[in-house]
Amino acid sequence: MTSEVKERFQVLKEPHFWVILAIMTCGTVFYYADSIPWIETVESSLQLDFARHSVHRILSILPVAYAAYVFRLRGGLLASAVITALLLPRVFLLSPDAREALIESLAFLFIGAFVSWLIDVQNKEKARHKRTIASLEWAQQELQQSEESYRGLFENATEAILVHDLDGKIVAANRACEKLTGYERAELASMHIDRFLFGEDLEAVQEIVRRQVNGEAPEGPFELRLTRRDGTEAIVELMPSLIVRADQPVGIQAIVRDVTEERRMQDNLRFYVSQVLKAQEGERLRIARELHDDTAQALTGLSRRLDMLVDTLSSSDSEVPPGIPHRLEELRDQSDRILEGVRRFSRDLRPPILGDLGLLPALKWLATALEEQHGISVSISVLGQQRRLPDETELALFRIAQEALNNVHKHSEASAVELTVDFSDGGITLMIADNGRGFELPRSTGDLAASGRLGLIGMRERARLLEGNLTISSQPGEGTRIEVKMPG
Repeated sequence: MTSEVKERFQVLKEPHFWVILAIMTCGTVFYYADSIPWIETVESSLQLDFARHSVHRILSILPVAYAAYVFRLRGGLLASAVITALLLPRVFLLSPDAREALIESLAFLFIGAFVSWLIDVQNKEKARHKRTIASLEWAQQELQQSEESYRGLFENATEAILVHDLDGKIVAANRACEKLTGYERAELASMHIDRFLFGEDLEAVQEIVRRQVNGEAPEGPFELRLTRRDGTEAIVELMPSLIVRADQPVGIQAIVRDVTEERRMQDNLRFYVSQVLKAQEGERLRIARELHDDTAQALTGLSRRLDMLVDTLSSSDSEVPPGIPHRLEELRDQSDRILEGVRRFSRDLRPPILGDLGLLPALKWLATALEEQHGISVSISVLGQQRRLPDETELALFRIAQEALNNVHKHSEASAVELTVDFSDGGITLMIADNGRGFELPRSTGDLAASGRLGLIGMRERARLLEGNLTISSQPGEGTRIEVKMPG
């Protein structure tokens, strides 16, 4: 048997089906009672004719309503159709007024369908109501679980979390706030943030709140200085988020991370790097001077003596072994080449032009050397009102440009470089862009070291030491652009 047939026979096992069938049978008997002799005799003797019609109408509507309630709209319509079919024999065979009987039957069919529809609508409304209640109960459970989860995360978070209203009054704080501020949570709950934020830091938080309320959503985190209960200062990173209820901002939830030790380590590392660079520059200067004052002078003297020896042998009347003057001339030429290499090496270590004339002439000297030695054309553009900068700033920019141009001729396979120096009121911007092969930038600075690009890391650190910022832009086949901005 197919599943459809099984479903139809399954109805026969429903008790409701047999109750409906029994009610319909009783209603049919009452309806045709006047056509059954012994029932008609009993009715006449007891004068139950009006009661019989009333019971029949009740027994006719009752199974329709019952079927509609149990088996939905389809059951009610089917019951109405069956009862109407049971009424039709009277219309065509028994009723003296067939037209009136037909109207009564059709009216019953309409009333039965209408009652079935009403009951089905009521059933659907009840089901919808139950689903709504179940959904609300589920949502309430989910909300309760979510609140419990949030409360657990809030209380046990390793980072300090503060919740305050738009005026800065603290509403809630977790355990980590106690460790950060030195205040108990009960004390924090009645405080204002101006208890541990002062001056520019308090104004910065108020500005952040104002911008978030206006929908600007400033990017974080924000670094602030927080004063603990014992008077000590902590450097913190603040990550705020707006709390909204009924589309209205009501407060701020701020995750506060203590970065005091991290900043101290960074400051110590920056100081260490600055000392290393200073020592390096000092050593460069010392070696450059020694090369210039000692080695270069000694090579110059050697070259002059070789010149004198060649001249002496040429003017001498004594016999000179063949080839000696030529070899002496080769030694003199080799000495001159070594002398020129030492002078170039000395200038590369610390060009005197940087200290004597400033950054721009030193950059032009680098550009000329790149063109003469490697055939790479360099164009220099100067924007703004040029001026001398502090020595450490000029030295850092020169070293960055020197490293960038060295990378150009070693790795980029470029044929041209654009070098732009922009003097502005707040500082200076140096940009070096080449038309070389470029490269794929790593995701983080740490990956630069792993890929062997230590020169780029050194350039970035030189900029950071002077509170500058260096950005690198590059794509394979599209060249490389290095831009450094420095105050000064």
